[in-house]
Amino acid sequence: MRRWWGRLLLAALLWSVIGLLFALPAFSSAGWNRTLLGSLAQWWSWGLITPLIFWVDERLPFKEQRLGMRILAQLIPSLLLTLVYFYVFFAVRALLGLSPWAMFTDIHMLSNAFRGGILWSWLVYWLIFGARQTYRYYQYYLASSYASSAWSAAFLRHASTRSVCSSIRTFSSMR
Repeated sequence: MRRWWGRLLLAALLWSVIGLLFALPAFSSAGWNRTLLGSLAQWWSWGLITPLIFWVDERLPFKEQRLGMRILAQLIPSLLLTLVYFYVFFAVRALLGLSPWAMFTDIHMLSNAFRGGILWSWLVYWLIFGARQTYRYYQYYLASSYASSAWSAAFLRHASTRSVCSSIRTFSSMR
């Protein structure tokens, strides 16, 4: 339970720092607080969608070594989750008082989203997916490196035991 809360706090901090970094250029302008809240809304929304991206990735039937198949399998979910991101983003903006809740009844909401950066958001999806794959490959590398070093250590122990026994036999036969 404690570990779960720690991860949650770390994730909230990570997404907040990213939002802060993207809002830095606006700190010299008069409306910097709205820009900061807008940036935080954007990145906190991605923080809420990221577990869904990871969940979809974990359900794929492909091993880590089949990256091409993993990418192809993510095409449709990436589009759907990017659309879900826009709904979450609009909800977070409304929660922060940046947009009215009535915008959810606007039939042009999604068309505005398409004009307002669907490709940018899709790119962010793929960056999150790529970061996840990088982390998975790193874990795979560490596991294989550990297995390799464990195998090497066992081999060396066995080899050194054999060479000691062989040396003793050689030495004994010389007497």
